[in-house]
Amino acid sequence: FHFGRIPWETIMISGHGLDPSGHSIHKSLGNSPVAPAALIGRHGADAVRYWACGGSVGADQQVNEETMRQGSRLITKLWNASRFIGSQLGEEGGRALLSGHAAQLREGLHWSDRALLSWLQRLIIRATESFRAYEYAAARDAAERFFWGTLCDNYLELIKGRLYDGAPEERLAAARTAAQALLATLKLLAPIMPHVTEEIYQRLFAAAEGARSIHLSAWPQPDEGLIDPEAERAGEALIAIAAAARRFKTAHQRGLGTALARLTIAAEDGGLRSMLAASEADLRSVTRAQEIVFADAPGAEEIAPGLWVTVEA
Repeated sequence: FHFGRIPWETIMISGHGLDPSGHSIHKSLGNSPVAPAALIGRHGADAVRYWACGGSVGADQQVNEETMRQGSRLITKLWNASRFIGSQLGEEGGRALLSGHAAQLREGLHWSDRALLSWLQRLIIRATESFRAYEYAAARDAAERFFWGTLCDNYLELIKGRLYDGAPEERLAAARTAAQALLATLKLLAPIMPHVTEEIYQRLFAAAEGARSIHLSAWPQPDEGLIDPEAERAGEALIAIAAAARRFKTAHQRGLGTALARLTIAAEDGGLRSMLAASEADLRSVTRAQEIVFADAPGAEEIAPGLWVTVEA
């Protein structure tokens, strides 16, 4: 009240960290199993914040170093993904890929690109709603699942063939989509992991956006024009086929990078079959199949309703 006005309208109060016996940790009691400074020194501030943001508002939670180690693994994955995507940005970096009108940014997109961008818009909506409801753990988990599972484990593997061997417009569409997804993910994770997201932002995107800091940049806004259920259907089928190829290689004790002789795909729906046929380059990239055949008759394994795959080594 020093300035004659109410300083805040809403206050969020977090819970306590608990020792192994379930008691609140207090410096005066000296009952912390590990000093907070030691935890930060061991795992890093962002990893400790990752643990701290894993509970609900006001809820106490036990100090959990395994969760901090998971935060450290996420930091490593962010670095690795940003290095890979950054290597595709060219001399102009993020400026060339993020500039342009919305219509230009959608030119030449493949089905996998459109699916990722559609899922990204849904993530932005979901994470933003969670933050506004003070459900920061839900926002963290949604952003992490998208980053780790959708972007890294699947999309980047789908587009590597285009990035390395595709025509210039194919490389541009893939690199531009990956850059947009990484930038939005960094911003969604920034309130929770402020240091690593700031470092990556400065290296890749600050100049393009003209912001001094990721924490002063604009919050991601969903583009509902990019929400595309048909592209999502294609994307889900691509991921299911990739998973089938990985299961085959694991069952036959083959490395995930091992080439496959043939992949035979049958789809009950003609529209889905056409989308998958148009995505052959991405399917070759993620499965390492030397030949992809589209058949009319159902195959050996039904990996989704109306979608069959036969894998041959």
